[in-house]
Amino acid sequence: MSQARIALLAAVAAAGALAAGSAADSPIFSTTVFFRVTESAQCTISAAIDGGATMQSSGAVVSIPPGPYQVSIRTPLPDDTFDTSACEYGRFSFTGPGVSFSSTFGVNGLPPYSATINVTLAPSATYTMVDASRPSSPLVFTTTATGSSSSLVPTAPASTAKSTGSIQPSLVGSEAGPALVTLMATVPAAGKPTLESSHGKPLVSLKAGRYAVVVQDASRSKGLMIERAHGKPTTLASAAFTGKRTVRVTLSAGHWTYFSAAGTATPFVVTAR
Repeated sequence: MSQARIALLAAVAAAGALAAGSAADSPIFSTTVFFRVTESAQCTISAAIDGGATMQSSGAVVSIPPGPYQVSIRTPLPDDTFDTSACEYGRFSFTGPGVSFSSTFGVNGLPPYSATINVTLAPSATYTMVDASRPSSPLVFTTTATGSSSSLVPTAPASTAKSTGSIQPSLVGSEAGPALVTLMATVPAAGKPTLESSHGKPLVSLKAGRYAVVVQDASRSKGLMIERAHGKPTTLASAAFTGKRTVRVTLSAGHWTYFSAAGTATPFVVTAR
């Protein structure tokens, strides 16, 4: 066996070991700090930052490093509903220096059910997340005067560096070997991403199993993520990536979405085999 092939196998094994030792659907060596926000059925808000703090509505004020974050906002929908004794639908807002985002989720039980945005948090600032139905239960946090969110990003070993056009190790638990079906993903420079069958049909539902997702990314800032309901987003292409790559994934039965940074999630269903 050539030295090049041995090195390749070692890199794949190392990436697989890392994935097994952390959340199975977390991005591998991402260059983005993920800020995961969950709105409960009662419209209270909690948040967790990869490599950093966790926060709760009306809880202790936490201070985090300033800098860029990718904020993923998820609601109980589509698998669950809002508790109508507390709120009929989500009326979420996120405000503070340099950030002014608001959205309604699940009006009349309809999408959108989630959102993903990119933000840059200023130093020595205060930020608030709250649902308008629960104004007395905000999630408030501050940023430190110095430091950077990049300090929360793990350093990737050189052997796991990814290159354009390579086939990546599984991001959501697929074992080695050929994927069952190829899916085609497109991230345009302008407009929403698409995810289609290899025959060019928009993806609505498919059976659980292993897939090879061929990503064509023409955007320098959007990226592409996929997520099972109530799970954590998995990055198929980072925001800075452009070009073509193939990623092997295993999709389990349930409600899924795909989306780009600051874009609306597009739902699809994975059925049991």
